[in-house]
Amino acid sequence: TKRHTQGATKRDVDMSRVRCKQEDLLDKLEALVDYRRRVWAEEVRQQQREQCASEDDGAVPAPPPQKRQRQVPQPHPHRNTAALVQHLRELNSLTQQLSSVDDLERRFENVVVNFASRMGCECLRLFSSVVGCNEIAQQVAALLQFGSGAGDSSAMLGLSHAHELSFGVQKDLQRAVTLLRLAAETGNVDAMHELAHRAYGWGDPAEACALYQRATDAGDVYATYLLGRFYEHGNGVPQDTGRAVALHRRAADAGNDEATVRLATCYMEGNGVAKCPAMAVSLLTRAADAGHLGSAVTLGWWFAKGGGVPIDLHRAWALFQHAADKGNTDGMHALASLLWAGEGCLQDKERAVSLFQQAADAGNFSAIFFCG
Repeated sequence: TKRHTQGATKRDVDMSRVRCKQEDLLDKLEALVDYRRRVWAEEVRQQQREQCASEDDGAVPAPPPQKRQRQVPQPHPHRNTAALVQHLRELNSLTQQLSSVDDLERRFENVVVNFASRMGCECLRLFSSVVGCNEIAQQVAALLQFGSGAGDSSAMLGLSHAHELSFGVQKDLQRAVTLLRLAAETGNVDAMHELAHRAYGWGDPAEACALYQRATDAGDVYATYLLGRFYEHGNGVPQDTGRAVALHRRAADAGNDEATVRLATCYMEGNGVAKCPAMAVSLLTRAADAGHLGSAVTLGWWFAKGGGVPIDLHRAWALFQHAADKGNTDGMHALASLLWAGEGCLQDKERAVSLFQQAADAGNFSAIFFCG
């Protein structure tokens, strides 16, 4: 009995030491999180102060990008990379200590794995396009490998991107796709979206549709909208316009504006649902009033061309103008089209060309085609 009591006491002492080590690691982890948040927030505020000071000094703003010129990624404003490298090293050290702790509580392990994965993914996003970040890349890759090995789907997705970009690890496209599939199979909705997009590009719309179905079942609203498009066109699945309308309505009710536009179009055309222009206009008006500029442009074209609603060029102009003023290139193109033809306004080809050029510079394909 005495030996049994001594054994129990020793186990209690060992478990107490383990818990103390866990608590110490967790304290260090939380301190690291808090510090990085404060440092990054201060760097962003400093950049904003410098920008305001530059504007107050009357500095000349940067010129707009040249026509269809490819934008070169600029370094991220976080300039204290040496401190970041040090903290990434500390975090990797914590993950190594974590692996040596016996009888680790699952809750504590999940906290560390989750943070290591999030930290790795965030740094990958911030620094993957910045030249001269080799040390950061190596530390980030180590975090992602740790998280991926622990089964974290976000880390799997991040490590997939790292292999694709050769960020801290060897470029390996096959490994990147394997990790992407693992992340999707683990339930990562972002991985499902990315894999579905690639599958469609590989000429396998059936796999893409199956992945969007899984993401829809997981509650992803955008996947619901995309799945509706597949059923609407019979792409990868038998065409079923009734199911497409149901999916568009479900996504629209959940707040997806693109689904609202598609649902309104189905009502306008009588596609999968009884034709009802009044319902179509009501849906688009609601979305446009909520600030969705694509809805405003689509509604504007309906009023400009008729076909279900009375032609109202004054209202069409107002909708196009609103979208263009907010920077929507489709709105600029539509407004330019009215000015070019003199529909609902005095013909002004000079202003029309200016708007076409502005939309083309922002990447609008229809405007690019017009400008040659």
